[in-house]
Amino acid sequence: MKETVWKSDYLYMRLESLERGVKDCLGPPDPAIVVHVGNTVILNCDFEGKRHRGLRAHGDVNIIPANMPSRWESAEEYSELSLRLPRKLMDDIASRMEIDPARIELREHFQLRDAHLRHIGLALKAEFEAGFPHGRLFAESLATALGVILVHQHSNAPRALSSTGPKMSMSRLRDLLSYIDEHISHELSLRELAGVAGLSVSHCKATFRSMMGMPLHQYVIQRRVEHARRLLDKGTHTILETALSTGFSSPSHLALHLKRQLGSTPGELLRAARARARKRND
Repeated sequence: MKETVWKSDYLYMRLESLERGVKDCLGPPDPAIVVHVGNTVILNCDFEGKRHRGLRAHGDVNIIPANMPSRWESAEEYSELSLRLPRKLMDDIASRMEIDPARIELREHFQLRDAHLRHIGLALKAEFEAGFPHGRLFAESLATALGVILVHQHSNAPRALSSTGPKMSMSRLRDLLSYIDEHISHELSLRELAGVAGLSVSHCKATFRSMMGMPLHQYVIQRRVEHARRLLDKGTHTILETALSTGFSSPSHLALHLKRQLGSTPGELLRAARARARKRND
């Protein structure tokens, strides 16, 4: 068996290739989403005496509640991506729904065809394999989205999220926006930003979107791009210096978002700035 692992406060990811035969799992300590990412195989599965057998294809999903043991059997090798969401994240999401987190019970699923879970899982796999070019904040946002879907669609919770709950005052919003600008070179996390807002991560994300009209992680990227453009327009910073000063992980990460938002590359902006400077000096 070959595996690679990545973890943060909001997500544990394990990408592994499994040999044929029987695999016994004692049960993850946190809820898990398992996305099949390899060749199509026939799998036998036993969830606490509940037996399943089926053809599992690329993108199929299993949901395994916390501490639920399982046994898997396959006559072929296969690969899977395991995504575990910590209890703290699930508790935050349940609280936003005004439900006692201790009362939330997830339902196990085998060979689930859930387009949202599939797309988010494969997006996380792509980030994982590329070395997280969009940063920790993006991965944590996807993890939170997974948790919302689990509670909303695959638990005993009501299907409608509550519209009530803590809100962010305008002064808190201004503090949060100022904090992002002042710490734009840092690797900002959802927990850090929610702490500035004085809210849970779930409430911060929902309230920010309703007040600003865009997701929090998208706003951070937008501000990084704006700061980067100002530095490049000065013509005094190299592309690498600009990337590091504005929180991008690399020049290619900077180039990706500049091109996407401004339609220009860092090199084009820098050459234009230096051309303007030479013209002024002539």
